Amino acid sequence: MESSIGTDHVNVTIHGRVEEPHYVPASDPLVQTLLQVYTDHTGLPGEEGIVGGGTYGRMLQRGVAFGAQMPGAPEVMHMADEYITIDDIMRAVAIYADAIVRLAQ
Repeated sequence: MESSIGTDHVNVTIHGRVEEPHYVPASDPLVQTLLQVYTDHTGLPGEEGIVGGGTYGRMLQRGVAFGAQMPGAPEVMHMADEYITIDDIMRAVAIYADAIVRLAQ
């Protein structure tokens, strides 16, 4: 902002932690594998998602978050009464196991 507007018009101070954006494109083989695993297990086309917050995915250069939000399930992630059904946990375990096998090949 200072370089675009000029320091005589604006003074920018950063408070807190600043992190560089982290993005792994859908064309990356890792992402393609995870999307295919999702599609194979749900019957729905896997699509990449982008979130504004930080995730554990940024801990690796090509890391991505691959979570257990199931199709049709209520989106209660990070809410006070967050939960997941036993059926969805079991489905997620199968998805994760398949993803690990495919990524290890």
